[in-house]
Amino acid sequence: MRTKILIILTITLLGCNNRTVDSFEIQSQNYFEHYKKMELNVIIKERIDKDRLKEISQSIRNKYDTCKLIQIFYYTPDIKIGNGAYAVATIDSDIEIEILRASQEESKSMKKNNIENANVIGKWEDNSLYLERTVILYIINDTLKMRSIYKDQSFGDYLMSEIIDNGKRRFNRIDNSEEWYILELNENLSTYGVNGKYNEMNKLN
Repeated sequence: MRTKILIILTITLLGCNNRTVDSFEIQSQNYFEHYKKMELNVIIKERIDKDRLKEISQSIRNKYDTCKLIQIFYYTPDIKIGNGAYAVATIDSDIEIEILRASQEESKSMKKNNIENANVIGKWEDNSLYLERTVILYIINDTLKMRSIYKDQSFGDYLMSEIIDNGKRRFNRIDNSEEWYILELNENLSTYGVNGKYNEMNKLN
């Protein structure tokens, strides 16, 4: 039997050395009675490290101590639930933490990147799981380009062209006719392919 409960709860507790555990919000939970397993989606305010995640996980473990297995999917406010968690905690006899995305420092570094002597059209963050990047559309020496910057600070530049598509600016990768980008009315940048839209990147200020 599977029981699904929607719960919103914000908790602040004390961790080791009386340090305050980071606040968190239990957004939803699913209990699988046959396996005595609890799955939770939890919102944390920023991308914290494994030690801090472990303290939160221990606090949650104490609350659900009758469960044999607990799996916690941690999300930050910029990641939509269901689009790939920032980190996952698996709790049985021990607590194991796996971070799946860029750290707070890596994320900030990606967003800080700029291109000198360029006319920047815009900058966006792509939160796709395993492919997080900052995307910059820019013109330099009268040439339209797109730069993708990744968490290890590697980057790629692509030649682009621009047309108007149904009243919106559309940017085409010259080396890839099966992928293009549309500048939406909300200033987000959407990625399209032959099967339609499959991603939307948030505008960075």
